[in-house]
Amino acid sequence: MILRMFRGPAPSDLVQNLTHANSTEVDFAILSFKLTEAPNDPPPNQLSCERLMKTNLLLLILAIFLFAAQSASADLIIIEDAAFSRLYSTAQNGVGNRMAVHALNVGTKANQDGWDMHAGLVFQMTGASAADLLTADFSISVTGGQGTPVYNVDVYANRVASTADFLLSDFESGTKLIDDFVTTADGTTAGNYSLDSTGQANLLNYFKNNWVENDYVFLTLKSDQADFIMGEDANANYIFGGGPNGEATDARLTLTSVPEPTSTALFGLGFGLSFLLRRRRQS
Repeated sequence: MILRMFRGPAPSDLVQNLTHANSTEVDFAILSFKLTEAPNDPPPNQLSCERLMKTNLLLLILAIFLFAAQSASADLIIIEDAAFSRLYSTAQNGVGNRMAVHALNVGTKANQDGWDMHAGLVFQMTGASAADLLTADFSISVTGGQGTPVYNVDVYANRVASTADFLLSDFESGTKLIDDFVTTADGTTAGNYSLDSTGQANLLNYFKNNWVENDYVFLTLKSDQADFIMGEDANANYIFGGGPNGEATDARLTLTSVPEPTSTALFGLGFGLSFLLRRRRQS
């Protein structure tokens, strides 16, 4: 018996001999193989470096993702009214001619020939920008009433100004945000009211077009002109927020905003990414 040892591929004569069943000479080949890297594989130290770079790159991508997620989280902004006023049309002709810091009645009041009343509220726009705003809502409570109102109440956005001073014209001016904010079906039972989805969209659109940081926005609760009875000399009104002597109301603007990432943070992320990419090319 001849024992032949080979290193590497089996010679062709070995394959041929193993196929001869009647051969008296049997060749056994012990082939040893060594697992080696392919000629194009990088050396182990380069593999370790590349793995480290890939890990760092993944960590950076994760950091960017977490930063973006944090930046995209909405901020909740609640703004209380800065001032309020009862607005009157004592001539009941739809034109404002008197105002006073008093309970916020909306409707008619039995006084001489009868007065028509609207409720004015002013809020300071702060803590956001028009571009960052996502949602906007307005809320206030009905605290009671006088008599039985026969009309609904609408909400208007009047104007934006640099001061919180009311004008007599706030009684009749404005852009309607919501029709039938409070209705006769609701009555004068105490409860908190906020805008529906249409009113919220209208208020958001108004802010998108009129937001000026630290300026003031004027809102008014007005009797629905389609239902209102001019010249009515009777106590038939809703009372909103505030007390009879001008105590603070519970009127609120509730906003959500997503601020843009700061330039410093963006610069830091960009620098980190470029640094890792440069190190990878050098490796």
